[in-house]
Amino acid sequence: MNGAVLVTGGGRRIGRSISLSLASIGFHVVIQTRSADNGINSVADEIRSLGSSCTIVEGNLESLDSPQKLFSDSIESLPNETILVGLVNCASMFQWDAPSNVTSESLISHYKVNSVAPILLSSLLYNYLKDIDISSVEKKISPCIVNILDQKLVAPHPDHFSYTLSKQALSGATIMMAKEFAPFCRVNAVLPGHVLASPDQTSSGFEKAQSESPLGYGPSPSDIAEAVVFLFGAKSVTAQLLVVDAGEHLLGRSRDVVFETEGLDG
Repeated sequence: MNGAVLVTGGGRRIGRSISLSLASIGFHVVIQTRSADNGINSVADEIRSLGSSCTIVEGNLESLDSPQKLFSDSIESLPNETILVGLVNCASMFQWDAPSNVTSESLISHYKVNSVAPILLSSLLYNYLKDIDISSVEKKISPCIVNILDQKLVAPHPDHFSYTLSKQALSGATIMMAKEFAPFCRVNAVLPGHVLASPDQTSSGFEKAQSESPLGYGPSPSDIAEAVVFLFGAKSVTAQLLVVDAGEHLLGRSRDVVFETEGLDG
């Protein structure tokens, strides 16, 4: 038997690097995307060029019905003799708001994508794993869920208020699910720092932000992917929140990095 991992948002940005890294160590990768396009297909082709296999499933994580269908479609997409042994909850909604202008719509939308969908997918994987025998899976894989959070949780500030709250909920769920899902499945999280420039950030602002970290540079998408791969292989590690940010959280920023490096007003 072979092992597969479902990566939500696995065709773009950090998710793309995670998908490629998991494929490089032999996993079949199931990429969730809101809608398939040439970019997603090119990632799938790159995975196949690594000698691994890949399938694509579509689903809008903002829909409350999406996790069940997405999970069922993922299982149905697997090649013969392949078992789903992992989940990386990487897809995310990230829109700016603050405590002073937050709306119910913003809170609910962020929670649907960043909390509800990842938690429901995790529960579905746990119940799936309880009912199957994974002892025949190649490499004796220890099933694992990795939630992609944010270093903002270690040093929170008011910017991106709904986003941060929804990630805090998933952070708490990581610990509780790790307790409940043992010994069938480990649950951990990676908290990335400022990895990629945001739409409102100039290249000079991004370089400035990364250079301001205690290590003098910022993490790359491949750094986040390496952390995920580590957690999949670390069979004695569960309920851990791994910060991968070159020490950015030590700066204790009072605002989001974009506002501090670009001089923007919220």
